[in-house]
This record gives sequence, C-alpha cells and structure tokens, in this order.
Amino acid sequence: MPRHRWSGQASVQMVTSTEWPGPRRREGRHQADASRLWQGMVEGCSRIARARGT
Repeated sequence: MPRHRWSGQASVQMVTSTEWPGPRRREGRHQADASRLWQGMVEGCSRIARARGT
C-alpha cells in the first residue's frame, strides 16, 4: 500500500482549494483546467504504480 499516493492527493486537494476559488465568472474555465490537470496527475500516479507492480 503506497502511502505516498495519499499524501500527494492530500496536498493536491489543499492546493486546489486554496488557489482555485478565483473570480466566479472564470470558475467554469478553472474547473475544466483543474479536471484536466487532475486527470493527468491521476494517470501519472497509476502509471507509476503499475510500473512498480503495486
């Protein structure tokens, strides 16, 4: 069970909640960017996990 995955997700959550609540009118765009970024991050994490064989 890779513990580092959890801590990574926690820090990402923090950054997201701190830096994303910008202007309301741009929220939709930010949401799209955030989801795209999250998708890439999750993909990278799972790829690393698969490479390690966890």
